Amino acid sequence: MAMNPYSTHQALLVAALAHTDGPIIEMGGGWYSTPLISSFSVASQRRALTIETGEYVFNLLNGLATDLHEVLFLPGFDFDQIGKFAPRQGRSLASYVNLQENFLATLSHRDLGMVSVAFVDQAPGFLRVPAIEYFADKAEYIIMHDTEHVAYYHYEPVLSTFASRWDFTLHKPQSVIVSNRHDCSVFKYLDPARST
Repeated sequence: MAMNPYSTHQALLVAALAHTDGPIIEMGGGWYSTPLISSFSVASQRRALTIETGEYVFNLLNGLATDLHEVLFLPGFDFDQIGKFAPRQGRSLASYVNLQENFLATLSHRDLGMVSVAFVDQAPGFLRVPAIEYFADKAEYIIMHDTEHVAYYHYEPVLSTFASRWDFTLHKPQSVIVSNRHDCSVFKYLDPARST
């Protein structure tokens, strides 16, 4: 039986959340990650932030916000009726990356300290690599979804710069966990065929 392609990261995300106990940041919310993150946040009494660029998705997910889990809207991004990013005429991709960088810079006042898990799965996809670079020294673990689409998301060479990496290839789309602080092979039990 095929797994829903929007949910193939869940086992890795749950494993990383269960393995850690600090703050959680989700770059790009969705029904297959935000409810999990919200539940872990409440159950383990840890802070979580979900940052969403789509106003429609933000409005849907904002109902999951709690005292510990903030759902934040990153404005300035337009999407069409089917959810595809629709860049504004005359705006460069770099200007959208700057929007995200400036927004992330404002997180410092939230005093999160070291983030345990940063889940990077936002739209538009060109924001993912800058988010990974931002969290490289601010998160214990960073998880990305859709990682077999290297050329589309431009995941390389950035993923190869981390001290540790483990590719979760059991389902497609695939996911990857990276860290500059910990050995990611602790998660290899998630893929029994490759765990030996």
